[in-house]
This record gives sequence, structure tokens and C-alpha cells, in this order.
Amino acid sequence: MRVTGTPLVHVKRGQAYENEGLLDRALEEYTQAILLEPNFAEAYLGRGWVHHAKGSRRLAIKNFSQAIRLKPRNPEAFFGRAWAYEQLGQVDLAIKEYGQAIRLKDDYADAYLSRGILRFYHDRPEAAAADFAVVLDKAPDELRRYALLWLFLSRARSGGDGFSELSVLAETVSLTPWPGIIVTHYLGKSDAEQVLAAITDEDRKTRLEKESVAYFFLGQYDLLHGDRKRAAEQFRKTLATGVRGYRQYGAAEKELRRMGETP
Repeated sequence: MRVTGTPLVHVKRGQAYENEGLLDRALEEYTQAILLEPNFAEAYLGRGWVHHAKGSRRLAIKNFSQAIRLKPRNPEAFFGRAWAYEQLGQVDLAIKEYGQAIRLKDDYADAYLSRGILRFYHDRPEAAAADFAVVLDKAPDELRRYALLWLFLSRARSGGDGFSELSVLAETVSLTPWPGIIVTHYLGKSDAEQVLAAITDEDRKTRLEKESVAYFFLGQYDLLHGDRKRAAEQFRKTLATGVRGYRQYGAAEKELRRMGETP
């Protein structure tokens, strides 16, 4: 492979190609950076995310691990390795890695949200609720809207009534942007049809992503209100979007199995 430029130039190019979805070109650039500077942690981090995007979880872990070896206090590398472990179904390792990312960056809202969802689906709803509460305290509004929904579900999964808490917390977050309409549905201020009607994106990819989120949380709403048949239908619609990169996809599979249904 012909190597030109500086390691940082190649990393910047790799990031640009990655943002455009040109993963093979991005991989070439990160690798060129490593050939020029074998101890360049950022290049391994970038290459790890590209391998992950290409579905090569173990290669991703290998690169994230190398980034950690070279830069042990890099929370993003621990987050990346946690995400790869999560996709491989190695939940305990993923939770541990998210925890390490949080120890290195105590306001790492994405790591709290990720760990909370894993805890939620592994029968630790109270610990999950604690993580979601931190997201509500530390994150920008976009993540806080998701944290509102997950916190409410965690309270319900614990056998409590989170409606009053949701009502109060919802006043602290703008519900106009997505997925605020789903929060209003949980509060009884909109219906399922209005939730789906709020998805007006012309871009097909964005529309499917929002649909996967909507159907999943609509399914959770139906489940909480005792309509198991309709909940199963909503979870299957989540799967039908094919948006595997969103947690709602795997979560919908888990819910169907918990219900004794075939995904």
C-alpha cells in the first residue's frame, strides 16, 4: 500500500470517508496512518469503528483493544469495545466496559444510556433506572427524550408507577423534536396514529430508523396496557424495518421471546 501524507491527515481522511459511508476507503486511510505511525491510538480507534460498521465485531474489538493499550485513559475506545461486545451478546463484558468508559468520563451520557438498556434487559431495572436518571441530569435534550421513555419503562418493570415522575420530568425537556411525540403518547396526550404521522422524513433511511423507534415504544405501551397481541404486532413491525443498528431491533426480539412469541 502506498503511504503518503502524515498520520493525522490519513485519520482525517478516514473520518471523512466514514461519514460518507465509504467504509473501504476509510479503512485504507486508517491503515495508512498506522503504517506511518504504529502507535497512533486514534487510527486504531477509527479502524475499530469501521470494522464494526462492516459487521466484523472481533476485528473491531482487536482494534479498540490496541487503542486502549496505546492510550489507556481513552473512554471512547472502551465505549467502542463495549458496543462490540454487546453486539456479540457478551453482556457482562459490555456492562463492564461501559462502566470503565464512565469511570474515565463521568458525564458520558451515551455510556450511561447504553449500560442502562443492558441492565434493563437483564433483570436489573432499578440499576437501569439509576443510569437513565444520570442521562436526564447530564445529557443534551435529544438523549434526554429517550432517557425519559426508558426511565418510565424501568419504573414499570420494577412494579412501580412512573407516570407522576414522567409528568414532572417531561416538563424539563422539549418534546417538540423526535421522539418527544412518543413521550406525549405515554402521557395520554397523543395517540399511536399521531406518533406515526409525526414521521415525515423524505429520506428512507431516516424514516425507517424513526419507525423502528416508534413501533418499539408503541409495543411497550401496548404491553403495559395489557394488549399483548397488539404489542407483539408492534415489535414485529420494529423488526420489519430492518434497522439492526438500533437497539430497538434487538430489544424487540427480546420482548417477543419473553412473551413466548417467535421473532
